Amino acid sequence: MNPKRFRICHLAVGDAWGGAEACLCELMRWLVREPDFELSAIVLNEGRLAEELRKLSVRVLIVSETSSNLLNALTQIVRSFREHPCDLIHTHKPKDNVLGVLAGILSCHPLVVRTVHGSPEIFSGIKQLRMILHELPNQFCNKFLVDRVIAVSNDLKNRLGRYYGLDKVVCIHNGINDREMYAEEGSSEIRSRLGLGKGDYVIGSVGRLTTVKGHEFLIRAAAHLVEGPKTVKVILVGDGPLRKHLEGLALQLGVSKRVIFAGHQEHPRGFLQAMDVFVLPSLNEGIPLALLEAMSACRPIVASRVGGVPEVIEHEYTGLLVESGNEQELATACNRFIRDQQLADTVGSAAHLKVISHFSSKVMGEKVVSLYRHLICDRKLHNGGAR
Repeated sequence: MNPKRFRICHLAVGDAWGGAEACLCELMRWLVREPDFELSAIVLNEGRLAEELRKLSVRVLIVSETSSNLLNALTQIVRSFREHPCDLIHTHKPKDNVLGVLAGILSCHPLVVRTVHGSPEIFSGIKQLRMILHELPNQFCNKFLVDRVIAVSNDLKNRLGRYYGLDKVVCIHNGINDREMYAEEGSSEIRSRLGLGKGDYVIGSVGRLTTVKGHEFLIRAAAHLVEGPKTVKVILVGDGPLRKHLEGLALQLGVSKRVIFAGHQEHPRGFLQAMDVFVLPSLNEGIPLALLEAMSACRPIVASRVGGVPEVIEHEYTGLLVESGNEQELATACNRFIRDQQLADTVGSAAHLKVISHFSSKVMGEKVVSLYRHLICDRKLHNGGAR
């Protein structure tokens, strides 16, 4: 091991593929270019995240949470840190954060950086109580044991700063690699597979079918979309616990023939390119990658004015912002694009320019690298230059 290299280990649950996992891989693609970084990852589940990290030649250790209890998982992580000491660990979700912090205390005492990718899902009743209890150890770690908390939006930074202190929280927006924005399947093939014809105008959204994503309001808005020379269809790309409820709502409102549930897609970029308008009807958000990818694909965007979205979408310039939970406003904004193709093209082009200049993986990667170097060098300075 080269003692002059900075040893960085990322911890992730990796039980599913979503925005946090895609963002981590995008960050790693940038970090592997740093010659003085020695990268590794500990993932709690075998799956796509682990596979993508291996493709980047990152050393991956699987500590399976399904085949062992948390105490055994903690023991394995401690053993790994003792065998391969690291200068800094970077965590991404509550479970891997708590395990990483505890394992660090019991082994090599690394610096800890925690990225908060967004707000917790909205629940009610006993599920909300479980979520609160689940979050308490994570919040304790963030407040007292984590060295820096990365928020993916300024809105999230300000909210987290009230709990953890603004001096501990830094905003680093999510970023994407625009040069790799290609689709596994062409938009025309996707439209054909979904039964969409040339005469269909497609309004779509990408995201897990949960309450916080607000798909209910897009379905309700479907009843108010204008019909012009083309037939308007709504496509929802994603799956989740609300699918049956949303299908029932579409049937109840008489729009089931206009709403297509495409299900979960491993590679949704082709679906974005198959849309004429991208809609983000969320009730809360950080900086969703689906939004950035839609901007990269030059899609005109209608989005809720929530969370970090207004930091990305400038109303009337790179998209149209509406109040969350208001299907009438949502329909009105979509109808503007349906009626005015020149407006749609202009907004889509402006969105593309905005994302490649302000929300690229290069910008994100450089800020994270700078944070790592600052923290590690600051510790070395306080320790008299010792590793």
